[in-house]
Amino acid sequence: MDPPIQTEETSKIYKDALATLPKGSLDEAKQLVAQAGAPNRALVLAIPEGNEEIRRVATVLQATATQIGLELDLRVPPPADLNTMYYDAKQRKGIDLLWNNDTMAGGSPLSMLGSYVAPDASNNLVNYRDPGVDAAIAKASATPDKVEQAEILAPVLVKMAEDAVLITLYTPNANTFLSKRLTGVGLAYPFFASGIWAPAIGSAR
Repeated sequence: MDPPIQTEETSKIYKDALATLPKGSLDEAKQLVAQAGAPNRALVLAIPEGNEEIRRVATVLQATATQIGLELDLRVPPPADLNTMYYDAKQRKGIDLLWNNDTMAGGSPLSMLGSYVAPDASNNLVNYRDPGVDAAIAKASATPDKVEQAEILAPVLVKMAEDAVLITLYTPNANTFLSKRLTGVGLAYPFFASGIWAPAIGSAR
C-alpha cells in the first residue's frame, strides 16, 4: 500500500507506519499455504473485460499463485457486470476476489476506509468488523487537523494490511504536466477528473 499524500509531515506518518509491515516472500507464502491448507478448488478472480494492463497483472498473479501452491482462475465480465458484483451478492456467487481501481480522495484514507471497512460501508463485502477500527474512523472524521488525523489513521492502514481486508497491488503511472501557470494530467483514470490533488501540487516556480 502506498502512503497517502497530503503534506510532507502527514505522508511521513503514514509511510513510517506502513514500513513496519513485513515485506513477505514466495517462501513465506508457500509456508502459509502449507499451514492453512490449499483449497480443493481454484480461487476465482474477477477482472474487467477490455483492460490489457489489468489482464497482464492478473496473469502475473496466476503464475505467482501457482508457485506458492494455489490455483487461480480468471473470470472476465464486462465492466458493468463487474460493478454489479459489488452490490448484488447473487452476481458475485462463485467469485473469491474482485478487482477494483480506487483512490484516496484528497489524499486522505478516510474516503477509502468509509467505503470498505466502516460498519455501514457499501463495499464491506467480507463483513469486516473491528471495534478499534470503527472507533478510529469516527475519531479521525471528527478531527480537522490533518497531522492528528494521520496519527489516528496510520495504525488503521497497518491493521487493514495485516487482516488482508484489501490486497493492494500497485499504483498505476499517469503522465502529468507542470508549467508556471497550471498542473494537469491525462485522464487515463476517471478519478483524476476530480482535480482535488492538483492545487496541492501547484505550479512550477
